[in-house]
Amino acid sequence: MKCQNCGKNEANFQYRQIINGKKKELILCSECARKLGLDNMDIGYEFGRMSDILGGLFNGFLEDTRIPLIQTSNLECKTCGTNYNNFITDGMLECEDCYKTFNKQIDKVLKNIHNSNRHIGRKPSEKLDKVAEESVEYQLENKEETKLEKLQRELRAAVEEERYEDAAKLKNQIKEIEK
Repeated sequence: MKCQNCGKNEANFQYRQIINGKKKELILCSECARKLGLDNMDIGYEFGRMSDILGGLFNGFLEDTRIPLIQTSNLECKTCGTNYNNFITDGMLECEDCYKTFNKQIDKVLKNIHNSNRHIGRKPSEKLDKVAEESVEYQLENKEETKLEKLQRELRAAVEEERYEDAAKLKNQIKEIEK
């Protein structure tokens, strides 16, 4: 297989990165790996060295997320046992308590990837608009049922009070709704 960077030399180096569950992979020759600094990565920082090396390739998502291993390598979720190294390797968390345990690390990564740690969603799709329309139709149908029940109650009252002309009008209105 040829190097993905230069396309000339035979690839003998594989680099994988997982961000938000999306796996990115580079297959490189030793020369390109050396030029990009991947042949002897700085193990002192999980993200920092990679962002220096691959800033352009991965759009600088990991810039300024240097987290020393000394501070984070001993982090472990008390609920599921996921440690920081597993989180970095897999790019996924196992349980809801992982979010509390790795909160600071997640916050820094999200701020760099999205320029914020708060998600701003997209405009609802056509499917959601259709659901909203169906909901309005459903509410109208239920409103008609309520109106029907009201007319039936008024019809019973009109018959009991011997108001037959009103009862006939109510009966016609009920028939119109039932059509």
